[in-house]
Amino acid sequence: MKKVILLCSLFIFISGCGTKNILADDYVVNTTGKMNCNQEAELYYSDGEKIVYLVCLEEVTLIDKKGEMTLREFFEHYDTVEIPMDRLTSPLLIEQQLFDGGTRIYKDDPEEQYTSDGITVIKCHTMENNRDYYIGPKDLKVESIKNGYCGKGGL
Repeated sequence: MKKVILLCSLFIFISGCGTKNILADDYVVNTTGKMNCNQEAELYYSDGEKIVYLVCLEEVTLIDKKGEMTLREFFEHYDTVEIPMDRLTSPLLIEQQLFDGGTRIYKDDPEEQYTSDGITVIKCHTMENNRDYYIGPKDLKVESIKNGYCGKGGL
């Protein structure tokens, strides 16, 4: 019996049951733009505490050497959106940091593009404790989001 338990444990360990290897580090982000965009932020995913909105995008897909998955599928491997969003924004440049408590606006590096069509990610960090995210195309301007951003009606 002990051998069976040991073999099962070894199999689980070798097969890699952790979430660490879900996506290779050298992945590319592909964004699918929305036709007739009206600049409204639309709910994309929520972990119960933080919300991710898409603005003028239909979908965000992550592609690595093993295949591809949607950003939503990537989120589902974690308990919180914070870890996958940190992975999404880590190769991006901080274009602007706002004086609302620390909201950051990330953009693709124009010299070493990380995404297919460019991307903007707004990571809310307000004094009102808003920690939501907004993902849009490269030309997204914070003040143009109709529903406001980070709990505000614009900059």
